[in-house]
Amino acid sequence: MDAKVDSAISTNEFVISEVFDAPRDRVWRAWTEREQLMKWFGPQGCAMPHVTLDLRPSGICHYALRSADGQEMWGKWIYREIDAPERLVLVSSFSDAEGRITRHPLSTSWPLETLSTTTFEEKNEKTKVTVHWTPLYSTNLELKTFDEAHESMRQGWSGTFEQLAAYLKGEMSDTADREMVITRLFDAPRELVWEAMTRPEHVVQWWGPNGFTNTLERMDFRVGGVWEHIMHGPDGTNYPNRSTFTAIAKPERIEYSHGGGHKGDPAAQFDAIWTFEALGNQTKVTMRGIFPTAEARDITIKTYNAIEGGKQTLARLALYLQEMQRLMQNTGSAAQATLQGKAGVTQLNPYLYFEGRCEEAIEFYRTALGAEVTMLMRYKESPEPQPPGMLPPGSGDKVMHMSFRIGTATVFASDGMCSGRPDFKGMSLSLSAPDDAEAERLFAALSKGGQVQMPMATTFFASRFGMVTDRFGVSWMVIVMN
Repeated sequence: MDAKVDSAISTNEFVISEVFDAPRDRVWRAWTEREQLMKWFGPQGCAMPHVTLDLRPSGICHYALRSADGQEMWGKWIYREIDAPERLVLVSSFSDAEGRITRHPLSTSWPLETLSTTTFEEKNEKTKVTVHWTPLYSTNLELKTFDEAHESMRQGWSGTFEQLAAYLKGEMSDTADREMVITRLFDAPRELVWEAMTRPEHVVQWWGPNGFTNTLERMDFRVGGVWEHIMHGPDGTNYPNRSTFTAIAKPERIEYSHGGGHKGDPAAQFDAIWTFEALGNQTKVTMRGIFPTAEARDITIKTYNAIEGGKQTLARLALYLQEMQRLMQNTGSAAQATLQGKAGVTQLNPYLYFEGRCEEAIEFYRTALGAEVTMLMRYKESPEPQPPGMLPPGSGDKVMHMSFRIGTATVFASDGMCSGRPDFKGMSLSLSAPDDAEAERLFAALSKGGQVQMPMATTFFASRFGMVTDRFGVSWMVIVMN
């Protein structure tokens, strides 16, 4: 792809263009022939398993897109104008499997029908494709919804164009129906992202969904090298992983074969491809997992909530990169910007059991300390049912596991057995404040409904220090170091 333009030229109209390194007739046929359209159309991670196409004025293209999690979404095009190979005009809508027009599955205010005009312009043996997209017969609310969705439309079409470019170059494989694709844009240069994703002392700090920690056994980052580590789930379950690196092209691409550690588990076998695209001072990372079968991919996604887990993993990497950049400003070296220690050191986080008062507690800490929830799972959302008698009846909405951040620290929490009797004896959390005034504010906030154990005062080791047990029984030490 040689150029990209994205602009709205009039109210409610969405316009996006792309230049493809292929003659116009080749691009036109890829866009209008059923067998070719099925191989590339749709955002990254989607496949087009069902298509009927009648290319003529008033003819219909009825299709389904299958997302990486196995969900199908149907759509319909009614062709208005066909001027090969220059112009294609159609009315687009969502539909059901029988072809009846339906609302957007995620938005009740999305226009029922939109008008799509696609032009194909030949330039020096290349082809510029421009898509104009406008609402048709829409209400003011529908027009507003369409306007507010331009950014997500741009992302979707950009991914679709990337797939078309790969298909035209002969790089598109026949694995779309068994792939899981997760993409994220990081506010960090590619060299730093590569560092964070390839050096073991960094990887061990952020790898895995929220609440997971890692024991790194070895990470021999070279072709043929082995990466072995154990992921520890918040419920105590261990997930052994073993992978072998098969291709490395610094700083653009990494490939490895994953072997897992659970015999007979479909998640145990897949090939992974990571790509790193430099976009100025940002980096687009795409993690693609290719499974032996579509069924194996679907089972993995549903059993392990793999897509959400992958998104959480990349979100943790984003936070880690922010801290790396902050530390680099002080050390001047990415190699010294390891946040939690050396390779193989397990990250330590406090875990609080509120026995039924978890959400009440996090709301209190949100107000008192500025806590930010980064992950929350309820018992009813667990992929495995709880053992009989473990929880009182009606506990499905209670918190099975959550994580929240206070400053740069991550704290884990749960409602535990929902007994209603939290007990935090023999432990205390230490909270460092930047100055005396902030220490006084934090201490006063934690004291509301709680019990002061030691009033705030000046000591030989701190300008301000105090101890308080909050309303949930958690002991806190608030300190400003001299």
